[in-house]
Amino acid sequence: MGMQNKAKKPHVLIFPFPGQGHINPMLQFAKRLHSKGVKATLVPTVFLSKSSFFDSSASIDLCTISDGFDEGGFEQADTPDAYLSTFWNVGPKSLAALIKKLGHTAHPVDALVYDTMLPWALDVAKQFGISSAAFFTQSCAVNSVYYHVYKGHLQLPLRGSHVSLPAMPPLHVSELPSFVAIYGLYRAWLDVLVDQFSNIDEADWVFFNHFYELEPEVVDWMSKFWNVMTVGPTIPSIYLDKRLENDKDYGMNMFKPNVTACMSWLSGKPKDSVVYLSFGSVASLGIEQMEEIAWALKDRNGYFLWVVRETEKAKLPQNYIKETSHKGLVVTWCPQLEVLSHESVGCFLTHCGFNSTLEALSLGVPMLALPQWTDQCTNAKYIEDVWRNGIRARPDEKGIVRKETIIRCIMKLLMEDGKKGKEIKKNSIKWKNLAKKAVEEGGKSDKNNNFLNYFFHTKMSILYYTIKKQKVKSNYEFTYSQVVTQTVGGSLLPEMAFGIMPKTAVEDLMGDENNPKKPHVVIFPYPAQGHINPILQFAKRLLSKGVKAALVTTVFLSNSSFSDPSSTSIDIHTISDGFDQGGYEQAGSSDAYLATFWSVGPNSLAALIKKLGETGHPVDALVYDGFLPWALDVAKQFGIPSAVFFTQSCAVNSVYYHVSKGLLQLPLPVPHVSLPGLPPLQVSELPSFVALYGSYPAWFDVVVNQFSNVDGADWVFFNIFYDLEKEVVDWMSRFWNVMTVGPTIPSMYLDKRIENDKDYGMNLFKPNADACMSWLGGKPKDSVLYVSFGSFASLGIEQTTELACALKSSNVYFLWVVRETEMAKLPYNFIEETSEKGLVVAWCPQLEVLSNEAVGCFLTHCGFNSTLEALSLGVPMLAMPQWTDQPTNAKHVEDVWRIGIRVHPNEKGVVRRETIEQGIKELLTEVGEKGKEIRKNSIKWKNLVKKGIDEGGSSDKNIDEFIAKLL
Repeated sequence: MGMQNKAKKPHVLIFPFPGQGHINPMLQFAKRLHSKGVKATLVPTVFLSKSSFFDSSASIDLCTISDGFDEGGFEQADTPDAYLSTFWNVGPKSLAALIKKLGHTAHPVDALVYDTMLPWALDVAKQFGISSAAFFTQSCAVNSVYYHVYKGHLQLPLRGSHVSLPAMPPLHVSELPSFVAIYGLYRAWLDVLVDQFSNIDEADWVFFNHFYELEPEVVDWMSKFWNVMTVGPTIPSIYLDKRLENDKDYGMNMFKPNVTACMSWLSGKPKDSVVYLSFGSVASLGIEQMEEIAWALKDRNGYFLWVVRETEKAKLPQNYIKETSHKGLVVTWCPQLEVLSHESVGCFLTHCGFNSTLEALSLGVPMLALPQWTDQCTNAKYIEDVWRNGIRARPDEKGIVRKETIIRCIMKLLMEDGKKGKEIKKNSIKWKNLAKKAVEEGGKSDKNNNFLNYFFHTKMSILYYTIKKQKVKSNYEFTYSQVVTQTVGGSLLPEMAFGIMPKTAVEDLMGDENNPKKPHVVIFPYPAQGHINPILQFAKRLLSKGVKAALVTTVFLSNSSFSDPSSTSIDIHTISDGFDQGGYEQAGSSDAYLATFWSVGPNSLAALIKKLGETGHPVDALVYDGFLPWALDVAKQFGIPSAVFFTQSCAVNSVYYHVSKGLLQLPLPVPHVSLPGLPPLQVSELPSFVALYGSYPAWFDVVVNQFSNVDGADWVFFNIFYDLEKEVVDWMSRFWNVMTVGPTIPSMYLDKRIENDKDYGMNLFKPNADACMSWLGGKPKDSVLYVSFGSFASLGIEQTTELACALKSSNVYFLWVVRETEMAKLPYNFIEETSEKGLVVAWCPQLEVLSNEAVGCFLTHCGFNSTLEALSLGVPMLAMPQWTDQPTNAKHVEDVWRIGIRVHPNEKGVVRRETIEQGIKELLTEVGEKGKEIRKNSIKWKNLVKKGIDEGGSSDKNIDEFIAKLL
């Protein structure tokens, strides 16, 4: 044990699909890993290892598995279906046996990089607890198409002539991958390509064989779902950065190239004079198309080098090779990279397979695109219209590209015909330089190729924070040398090799722990009670864990709210919303308030952050309300990490997200909506701003614009615990770094770990606590109906009357919160006439009320805070939603969580007294089977809430993880 001289190399298995176009880039990636000190092993099939030409100089180990066709490979199977089904059956067992076997050697497998066309390999890796990376050998754009098919967002067969997908140019059907454009063609292959995404969410990394600048928009979009890394182009180093010694070719060929003949023939030709033609290792042209190409080359009378595989030669015109020998060379295979890098080659007539496309792009050779099938049509679209380093030769109505078209395109590319060829040549050189830059030291792909360093760095970070938290002492001195193998804290962890430990981390561990600097987090809620309460409570959680937390409120609210300074140590700072004397009411309308706040707020917040930085308390992170997306832009100006805090449910925000992305068209054309992770929703169960499109347009804009820049946030917080909405949380986690951190209600009602945390500490209304609690004190258990519609909702006079009459007729104890502004809507003498059974107050301490054993049911508007409070305290709900998110919350109360009943309105939108009375009976006075089940479920959720926020619960862990990132 202790220090050792040499760290163990991580061992990575590279597992490509058994085809030339898959093996080459993954084998080259293996060489890159090897050059960085990783032990890399390629896993081909038994048949390929015997029948292909592998270069033993590559220093990559080979280990074989069976595909079920060890004697003949794909050809032995007769059909794609037969080959794929057998490989899918035999392969997993064979791969598992190999990993098990290697585990008993000195080189157990640390990570598996698998071809995405073999998704079952990820399942095998999971069996052994091995980290895994999915490797896509086709472009991001092409795989985005397949992903949309997999998700059902792109329905097949296609109905229109064009397709629009995120981060991609509009695509004509003819520009889509052929398996999608011509549905039913090679169905087995379509299934393989779509199934690449069946389990990809479980992969630790997702690699693409290109460099970031080639497809930045699609890469960024995909990075919302997965840990995407661009690691290419994976072509031999001699053609790019020249950092891998003797790396001149891929090291594996399924066909034997005629190197000497090709290169000798090219050497005497003028610069940029030769057209090189190749259609790869699989594509097969029809006889008519072969003849058109042949006559185009002959008629043009220019130099050409044409690769025609042995199986394709019979399609050439009779005596063609002999008749064109003075200008052309026809070979069965050639060293393509050497050919493309030769200065005499001026143009590449290609099928646009992605490897060939990348090779030409990396070597600066303009392309004449003649795509055949699979991904090639989409690649051709990008060559012509996105990267602009080539021209696509268009077929006629019979699908044949005629010789005249081919000749015309060659003339343009060899600059025999004007400006376009010059522009394409210029772009080709630009892309060549960018490809080289990406794989050179410090380039984007080069950094991503250090993924195993990141992997071990993560383990180091876990070690660091474990030591920090447990105050473990080591007999050894910490170091920040390049690689260190070390035993720390006795048997805390075994000897492991870690990447670089940052100097600051080492100094922190070795330095003075008596006065560590507290991270400073500024919490910025939207200025309304329902937003301030949960975010302020989150601040208290941070404070309890050693974080300096400051609440930012508006000038008006800080002067007009009722706060208890003794109940919390949260600093309060103010900014202006433009209405310092009267707040929202001073504005006169929602539009006026929001427009002014959006104009004044950013400057005021920026001034505060600047001031805090100058006074010795710089801001380490900003947690801002989703209603205030401009706060994120302010944080970015100062380089401050930021977290968006959503005060409404995941379900509700998923609806708004789909609207923001145009995935839910408004006004709604159908009576039901189905969204990922949610139950089917009737229009009446959607948030009112969506269901009643056009109502409150200013607020609609606010809730939808929450997503205008959310992709730029470092964290996305939801005020729930994971188990409450796990399906939606999992779905959203594909886009963002989602953390459930709630429910954020005072600790006294949950885990009791925060001392004296009995209320939120801020109220826009002054509660009549003594009167409420005294009145409740003498009432029997579960006998009182508590009624409240929150701080904002306003009932009509007719609805208030119906509710009052229902309470009076039901003859139950009730405690009804009627805000001062709403009191005039009560029936004449109602308070006096019901004083024996009821108490009406202007505001009350809701948490104290709900936690009182006398309260047996909560008649609520289903505001999300009220819903969470009742759920957290085990109180069944009688749901009477009014607007905004409340109908969706009511749906979940009744049908998902099953902790209440929704009372439905009549055709006039009024819930009648008889309906309310029936609900009260079911939940309070005549509790039947349904009421008992609801009570049982309410207790279940109460316990789950406590578990989620208690030490080690999902929300508690997420808060700890957030804080750890700030240390």
